[in-house]
Amino acid sequence: MDTFFLSHGSPLLSIDETIPAQSFFRSWLPAAVAGPEPPRAILVVSAHWETDSPAVSVIRGKPATTTPSSIHDFGGFPEPMYQTHRDGTYHYNLGKALAPLRGEGVLVLGSGSATHNLGKMGRDDEPVPQWASDFDAWLRDSLLAGR
Repeated sequence: MDTFFLSHGSPLLSIDETIPAQSFFRSWLPAAVAGPEPPRAILVVSAHWETDSPAVSVIRGKPATTTPSSIHDFGGFPEPMYQTHRDGTYHYNLGKALAPLRGEGVLVLGSGSATHNLGKMGRDDEPVPQWASDFDAWLRDSLLAGR
C-alpha cells in the first residue's frame, strides 16, 4: 500500500476554488489513491490534531462526538510558543514504527507542510521564497537518497 504526504496549504484551500491544489485534491478518486485493493484502514498523521497526551483516535463512519479539536495556528500565540524546540528523531522513529502497516493494507496519510511560515507567505502569483525552494530541494534529494 502506498503512503502519501499531503501539504494542506493555506486554510483558504477548503473554500477558494481558484487555488489549483483544490481541483487536484477533488480529482482524487478512492480507487486512484488506494489502488486495486481498498485499504483495510486509513491512518492520518497530522500536527493539527490535539489530544491531552499522545493518543490514537478511532472514527468509524460518521465523525465521533469525541473527535479531538483541530488546531488553527493563524498567529497571535504567546511568546513561549515561539521558543519551543522539537527533536526530529522522535518523528523519524515514529515513521519507522508505522512502516510495517503498509504491508498490512493500511493507507498512511501524513498532512502538514514541508515549510510553515505563514508570515512569510505571499500571494499565489508571487515567486516562492528562495529559502523555501532551497529547503524543498534539500528535502526531495534527502528523501530520494534514503537519508
